[in-house]
Amino acid sequence: MARARDIEDVLKRDDFRGGTPCPLDDQMAFEIGRATVETLLARQAGGDSRVCRVVVGRDARLTSPTLSAALIAGLYAAGTEARRVEVSDVGRCSTEMVYFAVGADASVSGGVMVTASHNPKDDNGFKIVKHGAEIANGNDLSDIADGVRNALTLHATQGRSWQTPPKPACRSLDVAADYAAKVIEVSGINKDRNASLRIVVEAGSGVGGEVFRKIARELPFLQVVYSHARPDGNYHVCLPNPLDPAYMRLLQDRVYDEQADLGVAFDGDADRAAIVDAHGWALSSSEIIALLVGRMVKQERRTANLEIMYNLSCSRLVPHQIRAHGVAPLMTPVGHGQIKRELPHHPRCLLAGEHSGHFFFPRFFRADSGMIAALMIIEEVMSRKENQEPDLHDTIAGWREKYFPFDETNFKMVGREGASRDELDRLRDDAVARVRQFGQSIGGTEVAQFDAPAVPIEPPIVKVEFTRDDHEGWFSIRPSGNEPLLRLAGEIVLNDSAIGLADGNRLRDELFRTLVDTIGANFRR
Repeated sequence: MARARDIEDVLKRDDFRGGTPCPLDDQMAFEIGRATVETLLARQAGGDSRVCRVVVGRDARLTSPTLSAALIAGLYAAGTEARRVEVSDVGRCSTEMVYFAVGADASVSGGVMVTASHNPKDDNGFKIVKHGAEIANGNDLSDIADGVRNALTLHATQGRSWQTPPKPACRSLDVAADYAAKVIEVSGINKDRNASLRIVVEAGSGVGGEVFRKIARELPFLQVVYSHARPDGNYHVCLPNPLDPAYMRLLQDRVYDEQADLGVAFDGDADRAAIVDAHGWALSSSEIIALLVGRMVKQERRTANLEIMYNLSCSRLVPHQIRAHGVAPLMTPVGHGQIKRELPHHPRCLLAGEHSGHFFFPRFFRADSGMIAALMIIEEVMSRKENQEPDLHDTIAGWREKYFPFDETNFKMVGREGASRDELDRLRDDAVARVRQFGQSIGGTEVAQFDAPAVPIEPPIVKVEFTRDDHEGWFSIRPSGNEPLLRLAGEIVLNDSAIGLADGNRLRDELFRTLVDTIGANFRR
């Protein structure tokens, strides 16, 4: 049975997420459902005040059906004589299908996706959106958590045992065809062409394969080879996480074996996409954003004062490419909630991208869509092929002679089992302070503000930029918003053509080793 204090372990920066069945069990799911209506959806502007309509979907995790049922029971429990609750169940789907179902229907109050994305298989969670597919922000999530805490406290004081109520009958909702039409439209992909393209789709036993099948039916020029496309929450091969090299190797090997033109890998709830080219190179998220920039500008009829957002951990390649296309780059903090909250204030923004593989499209309700990004890259490859332009690999190879990032690296705290939260926060802040001092010692300039800050940034984030005669660079350190980790990123950018690959790799590796030493022995990769 859930305890009131358990909600603290489940509340994250952008969603609710935790282990099952402890701390996240059916009772917690029920109370999150009820509090989502009472503290958030029923109080917002938009929709019908007499009815609260909620869309629910779930991923392939083994616990998702039971948690979804408990959540739906909680949603209905929030109904009153003055305000009834109606739930539409999409069933197993991708997160962005819930975004679509909410955003496309003005009468819908909000939606909840049952998923823990790429977390370990025994985790689960809830992503919540409001009217118009607007992401629930930190204050919204805190209000929901307060409602859950109060309900669990009251339940405990009354000394009653918990029994999961049966799932109420609710409307089934099939949005697959309309969703497919929408992502095809936004991507700008040309459905009618004579040439064909052979691609591999790696789903990692998540929902991405079955979702992509519904889209591929409308694109007859695609020859699709599916890998691990059957949803299976056991995730026997590996977790479907595009940031995991082991997962990406599955796609790289299959692209090579199939002699495919392109490979696409989706995460567990299929809102993130990763790309492998015909030579087996895995593209970084920054390289994908840079390619999307070109496609978005080609599609856009407006020409003046256009903007594109990218977050602080992206490669310098991204702002360089944005400027090269005559568009203003706007740097944001990390966190897809940060970007989603800022997009409404930038009506001329074409695209927003994160280094983690989230790509946001204003014409898709300002939501992120791995499917749209994948379709745009497919269109880019096809367009180059048809117009006999340099292929994708040549472009990426050229970029990699100038930009030398190191992958964002996680550092876990070690040897502090049983330490208080205050002690852990102090050690974290000390490590961040040492990195800041190192930046000062090399004459670096700390990035003090962002071009598009959404909310105050807590806990502390440090990004330092520096310049040398033949190269420049940057590095950042930040606490994770979802896990007890420090995350380090950085890059060397060559300015002088007289130095080459070996020098870029050496300078990058030296910077990384120095930063690891600076973080200190309390943290380990």
